[in-house]
Amino acid sequence: MTERRVTKDILKTEVKDIPPKTYVDFAPPGDSGKKFHLSPGDVDPTNVGSRREHMRAYYKYMFPKGGEATLNMMREESVKSACVSLNNSKFKAVGKLAFEFLVDRILWAFWSQGHSTPDWPWAKYRPNYNDMSVGRSPVYHEWLMAKNAAESNKPAAETGGSSDSAPKGKTQVTAPDAPSDAASEATEAKATPDPSSSSEATVAESKTQKPVSKSWADNEPASEPVSESLSGPLSKLVLEPKKTKEPAAEQGLTRAPVAKPAEAKVERLSSSMWAPKAKKEPGLKPVAAPVARPAVKSQGPYRKPPIPNEGHREQVWVAIFGDESYLSPVCGPFEVLFPRSLPFESFVVGPDGAHLKRINEELIPGQLVITWGNSVPHIVDWEVPNREEHQEKPWPERLIVGFSPSMSAAAIALKPNQRMLQDVWEDLCCWAFAAWGARPVALHSFLANRNRENMAYRFEQRSVGLDGPLQKAYEQAQENGFHSRKCIETHIALSDAAYPVICGILEQSQEDVLLETLEAWVFAQGNSQARQRVGLVEAIWVSKAQVGQVGLIKSWVQSLYMKM
Repeated sequence: MTERRVTKDILKTEVKDIPPKTYVDFAPPGDSGKKFHLSPGDVDPTNVGSRREHMRAYYKYMFPKGGEATLNMMREESVKSACVSLNNSKFKAVGKLAFEFLVDRILWAFWSQGHSTPDWPWAKYRPNYNDMSVGRSPVYHEWLMAKNAAESNKPAAETGGSSDSAPKGKTQVTAPDAPSDAASEATEAKATPDPSSSSEATVAESKTQKPVSKSWADNEPASEPVSESLSGPLSKLVLEPKKTKEPAAEQGLTRAPVAKPAEAKVERLSSSMWAPKAKKEPGLKPVAAPVARPAVKSQGPYRKPPIPNEGHREQVWVAIFGDESYLSPVCGPFEVLFPRSLPFESFVVGPDGAHLKRINEELIPGQLVITWGNSVPHIVDWEVPNREEHQEKPWPERLIVGFSPSMSAAAIALKPNQRMLQDVWEDLCCWAFAAWGARPVALHSFLANRNRENMAYRFEQRSVGLDGPLQKAYEQAQENGFHSRKCIETHIALSDAAYPVICGILEQSQEDVLLETLEAWVFAQGNSQARQRVGLVEAIWVSKAQVGQVGLIKSWVQSLYMKM
């Protein structure tokens, strides 16, 4: 039987090819026949508008599945990284052109992570950070004011300048949510405005997009500011609506946010690119993986979603996979059997349905829904004595993913929506593979980590089929149910005991000490437990790391697997 689905390999790492001489010679990942339609001569790298229009075209060429929303999120994080980088290098002010140039260079590094893509092509045009000929950067200036105000618990208007440095290895800052997809520099004669990146558009998008933390490692010479990894949830800062017309010199540049003093909170940014997020302060909601919609706030226990229309699921299944028969544990169109020995509440629904609520309201697209179907137990004959004691009750038998009731037949027939369902189904099969293989993890945690991996690898890493391994894991569990149940119990006990230990190790800010300690813990019981332990480290670390660190974590995990 041919493979009917493709899935991301969670341990796959990509080997970078030897880069060509220029960026226009690169082809999109997996499409070596394409060539960038613009030439280096079509861009003026010293002009903000021209450079950003060229970069946007190149991004869409290299990562056609990334989308504009992904690009905007990366640009916003690039602004934050630029501010942190400049602050660490003790800059109290920088020129506008230099700041915008640094933001674009960081953005280029962001989208290049995990792929064979060229280095920043315009390094020789780097502006001087002290060049104030067109004014200082208002973004960096207001970011410093917000940071200092948060640190001193005073309104931003009463403070200014740069604060003293924090203890070695840590820097206390508040990272404002700065809109960054700016148009051209109005003071330049040849600037080309970009209507899609106006301040108004950025403000509108910021109301519907959740901030997603990332990190960036600067590989320029030591004289350049080096960005620190953003560790910890982003502070809740708001944009001040523009009430007056801006001077011409201010238009088109990246705009800075203005903090509400009462809401400003101090977060810590670690100097180690390996460090996880800092502990969240009470009242701050954890930042979820990239989603296309805000979470819906509902009251009371979360009710079981109805099972999606089977006819619609069958229609999409045939369109994608053909008429092939289902192989257990796949038991229907986008249905997979659930291990009966696995605690359903702990690993799927959560207390009062909180975990399943998070899955359906935050972690998967709003057009889809994940739910479950119960078993239909055999009815014990009424004449059997003490019938109630022998009558089996229904149990959660299978997990199901499909389209929500709000989706019309016309929308379901669209290929992008069908691909969306296939992607979530692949993730569900990967989770089922771990569950049937006695390495279960809570479904909501698994999907959150998968979203981080999607973001880190720009939605490109879906290449390894899971049909065979999933079926084999299911067959082995069925052959020896007692052994499978014991393995699951052992894994759950190890997970519960390991979580505080691993979290404690991840608090270490020194990279070499952190990696050595983690490796020692992985191999503490020899190779017999090493594979299980490294899986726990990977899951916990990815859940706490920034998106930009995921590729580095995966590479380190792969290096440990090679030692086993």
